[in-house]
Amino acid sequence: MIFKNTKNTRSSNIQKIMPTKNILIINSTPGVPEPMDLFKELASDNYAFNFMTGSRQFLQAVSEGAWMTKKPAIFPRAANGLFSSVAFLLLWPFYFFIFLFFLFFRKRRNNIRAVVCYSWPEKIIVTPAAALLRLKIFWIELPGELNLKSRFSRWLFRACSRFARLVVFSGLTKNELAAVGIKKSLIFSVAPGLKIDGSGEQDNIFDQLAETEHKKTKRKFFTVGTVLDLNEKKRLETLLQAVRRCLTVIPNLQLIVIGDGKERKASGWLAKKMGIDGLVWFVGEQKRLQKWFDNFDVFVSASDYLKFSDIRTVLRASAAGLPVIGPSGIGLEDFIDSRSGALFNETDDSEPLAQSIIRLYKDRSLRSCLGQAGRERVVKDFSLKAMAERFDEAINK
Repeated sequence: MIFKNTKNTRSSNIQKIMPTKNILIINSTPGVPEPMDLFKELASDNYAFNFMTGSRQFLQAVSEGAWMTKKPAIFPRAANGLFSSVAFLLLWPFYFFIFLFFLFFRKRRNNIRAVVCYSWPEKIIVTPAAALLRLKIFWIELPGELNLKSRFSRWLFRACSRFARLVVFSGLTKNELAAVGIKKSLIFSVAPGLKIDGSGEQDNIFDQLAETEHKKTKRKFFTVGTVLDLNEKKRLETLLQAVRRCLTVIPNLQLIVIGDGKERKASGWLAKKMGIDGLVWFVGEQKRLQKWFDNFDVFVSASDYLKFSDIRTVLRASAAGLPVIGPSGIGLEDFIDSRSGALFNETDDSEPLAQSIIRLYKDRSLRSCLGQAGRERVVKDFSLKAMAERFDEAINK
């Protein structure tokens, strides 16, 4: 096992007023789990976080900040087949006693108050040990990541969930959990949030919107933008077909696709096959989305299913004052609606998507009203501060 320790910096004055809330976060999956900015926000409000991770990327991310970190041994995989189920059952007692000892040690030494689990293996292994030590247990249920293929994995999930509070970020995830037999009383909803500069100054919001709209009146192109993970199957083909349909009405149309992945080259060939490669730009990953959003006229969500990163991207687009077009039935309705910045398409057909783009192209006033309403709702309901307060409520309940 690899150990790396840094201590969370705290103001001595704050610590004297209120004891620090020590939370252990465990994640065995690759990559950096969302929402890291939530924990950073809480860390400035008398929280101390300890991280256990098998991901080098996650280890590097938390090591760059003022966190206490630890890289544990590899977790067993989720039990979704006969062989993996048998292997998991054989390994479970071994992992259980390791974590029972570890949590006991951390509870005594670091005064750990609660444990947060991300993926299936640690939920099933760590939860019984944490419950035995009377620690609070929270499961992070991210949108689009509930993957319970076998009856055995669903049964274990339901059995261990009795000791935990399941934190969800969308109504669709809440319904999915209820469908596999999770009691609604165990599910705690937290609206995702963004840190928006000047969100408390209403006059500045409208000034920014007016300036953006003024810039758009002088543009040469009508720009439709989207952000995609090009490693997965998406509705990009439908969007490309819609762009081609729009050309008879919007000759100065261009599409900008932000994102990267193994399907990027194939997507470029698809655009070329459709004869619109001169109008479609694949710009790769972009860290500063705001500068791109400032040059879009419309934002299209082209996801087949909604992940947490997709939600945050849609909220950022709305916060930038962009009208959003998205598919219905994947959970977007929790964050945007026809009264606050969005148009929805009922099917995967490119025709209704093209008509929505054309409608926004023809009606500048509608674009402005939808963009303004979308930003107002994000500022009001989806701030990072509100998300942190809601999570704090779950911890203290």
